[in-house]
Amino acid sequence: MKVKFLNANPPSPPFSKGGESRTPPPFSKGGWGGFCILAVLVLFSCFGGGVEKRGSVKGYRNGAVITEGGSFRVGPLPETWRRKSFSYRAVLFEQSASGRTISISTFCKGSFDDAPLKILTNQLFYNITAQRRRFQKILNLDGREALRTAVAGKVDGAEIVLDTVVLKMNECVFDFVYVSKPESYPGGVSDFEGFYGGFKYIAGPF
Repeated sequence: MKVKFLNANPPSPPFSKGGESRTPPPFSKGGWGGFCILAVLVLFSCFGGGVEKRGSVKGYRNGAVITEGGSFRVGPLPETWRRKSFSYRAVLFEQSASGRTISISTFCKGSFDDAPLKILTNQLFYNITAQRRRFQKILNLDGREALRTAVAGKVDGAEIVLDTVVLKMNECVFDFVYVSKPESYPGGVSDFEGFYGGFKYIAGPF
């Protein structure tokens, strides 16, 4: 199947300003999740690890994501989701029994291309082959327009589904990413929707 991109032109490489990448963080380790982390490491290895070097996330505490000079809130996840520690500047949760992962990363103050939401979304899918778009729709998060897109495709020859929500607000871009194998994707959708649906900007960046 010929790859179809989400706008008229193929996506530019997922570079943030300064030549770094804006690609999803590693998904997870263990079981099928071990493939998930491999999949995103493949994405990072191609473009320099922008989330690690230029991402704005510094930590997570009681439902609040702490960034450089600010913070925002996300919705709660069920107890089956556990936060994973890793080196990238993002927050990652794993549901180990299913291999599903949910993550949030953000870039602020000129560390990303100030492009339309469709282009910013396309950048997240840059290294996924055999892309098939499942759906795309406009959302409203905390009074701002956001774009949700779900794409099925392959990373390193294995099938995945990548469900993303991209939002721009107050000099920042926010990337919510849900990753699953295709057959278990429906089981995590409501959790992902609750996670990004709880978004509330608190403060910053300063």
